[in-house]
Amino acid sequence: MLWRGLSWLLHPIWLPMVSAALLFRFQPFLHAHFPAQMAWRIAGSIGLFTAVVPGILLLMMRSLGWVESLNVERRSDRKFLLFVSVVAHYFSFQLLKNSVPVSAIHVLLLGSLVATALTFLVNLIYKISLHAVGWGG
Repeated sequence: MLWRGLSWLLHPIWLPMVSAALLFRFQPFLHAHFPAQMAWRIAGSIGLFTAVVPGILLLMMRSLGWVESLNVERRSDRKFLLFVSVVAHYFSFQLLKNSVPVSAIHVLLLGSLVATALTFLVNLIYKISLHAVGWGG
């Protein structure tokens, strides 16, 4: 049970939001130019689009019986979820690109978008470890 909790807590779906929060806290330019309330709003919006939306979709798909388990172990179950995740990452990137001055946040989101898109494309042929891609990205 401990390992399941640790796996959930360290799941790669949280990485864009946690990385943004860490950037706002420890990157001097961002820390100096963004008030704490705005930084939390930006990190929260990143989390909304990159974690909450795909998470809700996964719960809906599981309740409808479209996926076998919440672990999404079959390659065929991952296709739609990864596609939606790519769209959500793109939407988050575009939203923040237009509202936040150029910063490390854009690089973070662009890297996350590229890693997710490449994962989607590779997953069409091979089943790969999503945790390894998330933490490696």
